[in-house]
Amino acid sequence: MRALASLIALLCLTLASRADARPYAPVDALHADVTRRIAAGQFEDLLQDTEQAQKSQQRLPDGRWRLAILYGGLRDGFRDAARGADDWDRFQAQLVTLTTHHPDSSNAWLMLASLHEAHAWGVRGTGYANSVNDANFARFHALLEQARTVLDKHHGLLKDNPQARALRIAIGGAAGDDPAELDAAFAEALRKSPNYHQAWFERLRFLTPQWGGSIDQMAAFIATASSHPSASDGNGMTARLLWIAQEFGHPDLARRPEIDWNAVRKSYDDVLDRFPDRFNAIEFALQACGKADKAETARLLARVKPEATPDDLGGSAGFFRACQDWTSGKVPNFVLRDPSTGKLTVIK
Repeated sequence: MRALASLIALLCLTLASRADARPYAPVDALHADVTRRIAAGQFEDLLQDTEQAQKSQQRLPDGRWRLAILYGGLRDGFRDAARGADDWDRFQAQLVTLTTHHPDSSNAWLMLASLHEAHAWGVRGTGYANSVNDANFARFHALLEQARTVLDKHHGLLKDNPQARALRIAIGGAAGDDPAELDAAFAEALRKSPNYHQAWFERLRFLTPQWGGSIDQMAAFIATASSHPSASDGNGMTARLLWIAQEFGHPDLARRPEIDWNAVRKSYDDVLDRFPDRFNAIEFALQACGKADKAETARLLARVKPEATPDDLGGSAGFFRACQDWTSGKVPNFVLRDPSTGKLTVIK
């Protein structure tokens, strides 16, 4: 009877759920533009864009590196624009020509390596490993090795390109490299560009349970971020890693004992003081709310200026409104549902 009473009480609470990721207009627009230019064969134009993004170290309003977003757009754009083998062959021929015209450009070679990596995932698909047949697995690994060969052959040219280091981790993780090799690749990335988010994100990806890692390994890795501040980002990496972990389907890492909550709160401020985009403030308010820190949630909600729109919130709109109602006293508590696992947590 006590269990039944608890269940009835739980069902009477407001139920909220958060989406794995929220849309961000600057990223969506840039990805769409990259896909358009791929389809039009405008690789010279794309090369100039990547060169400028690398040289200027340009960021988006939320602080993400434009170079990383461009390469994310290339990866997705190749797969979206390719309708069959002929398209992949055409893209490869165009990029080989690009490297011939620009043999000393790290980004020309990196675009070619990125094509091979995108093609590999186009062959494999993004489903579970047991859904991929042997022939496609073999082709997947062969294409990953083609991408790695480009990086290896032109290592001297690519050594100062932070996206090349991130791609090396992504290729190694997908190919099943030994964790020690991935750690070494990440250590090199950290030494050269400690504030380049994508290298951190890729290493975290291959610590997830989906890739043979564990929640313990993820938490331990995130906890190291506060030991690597940078002049441009302060200690902002901790907050960003918790964010990407949530997008990987693991939203409860902030509750882990390995994560210093005071360091996380400082990380929020380090990001928002440098990149006061409301997209960031919304995310951090949701993180604090999921941690059930009412004071921190209220403080961060006050930094969401101007007011959040439905487009800002995406599938997390109900969660955001529940957090607002909870911090304002309209409701004493609510239930948060993890969409990945179905787990229910009472926020009070």
